[in-house]
Amino acid sequence: MIGFGPELVGGAQIDGAVRLDVNGLRPDLWPRNGVRVEPDPLPAPFTPARIINTGGETWHRCNVELKRPLKLGETVLIRVRTADGTSQNRRIGPMGPGSLASLLTGPLSNLKVTREQIGPLSLVSNTALPDGSADLVLRYECQAEGVEAIAVGPETNIIGMHLIVYNCTARSP
Repeated sequence: MIGFGPELVGGAQIDGAVRLDVNGLRPDLWPRNGVRVEPDPLPAPFTPARIINTGGETWHRCNVELKRPLKLGETVLIRVRTADGTSQNRRIGPMGPGSLASLLTGPLSNLKVTREQIGPLSLVSNTALPDGSADLVLRYECQAEGVEAIAVGPETNIIGMHLIVYNCTARSP
């Protein structure tokens, strides 16, 4: 398993060739671009994080860092459990150098791949959960050097809008 939060598949812990490094459960240490994360620092056990747009740009996000860059041709499954905050729209996907990305954006009811600059990205599943959140699984094939993070944030240009994130993992299929 790579990422933060509890593993969502039967409580199983999965270690694979790829593993996210998020400084434990400390989103206060994640690299960010125009957002704030609350609570900050995140208490253990993991509680939902609010990623809040503080800069008024749709591309503002947190970058959940990978322990190592992905290799060319490597395929990973990215799982993000997320819920609407004040923003219904989200932006999720691998980030490469120079702000190049492959991204899934939109509301839970209409998520679409909107960019594939660093390799093919697809939505494998979108499972609604009783608490209003959804468990999203994306498949990504790396076609660029320097892919070192998964970007997560609200896709909104309104300062103060936020998205709730429960879990972000990536692993080899």
